[in-house]
Amino acid sequence: MNLASSLASKQIVSRPNSFSICLQGSYEARSIFQSLDLAWTLLRLFPRELLRRITGKTLDAFYEREGAKD
Repeated sequence: MNLASSLASKQIVSRPNSFSICLQGSYEARSIFQSLDLAWTLLRLFPRELLRRITGKTLDAFYEREGAKD
């Protein structure tokens, strides 16, 4: 199971009604930056120590960003 499917599984189990936030409809214009912010919001559902494939430098920069919604 890869990170994306693990993330989707956890999101569906923990918050079934909010899973749709990561899906983009054909009429929704989301920038790459908004998409990346959404991705980090979902990654923050996991404890930092489980995100082994992401470098420490990247986690330091983005995992605990100011203004992150937890």
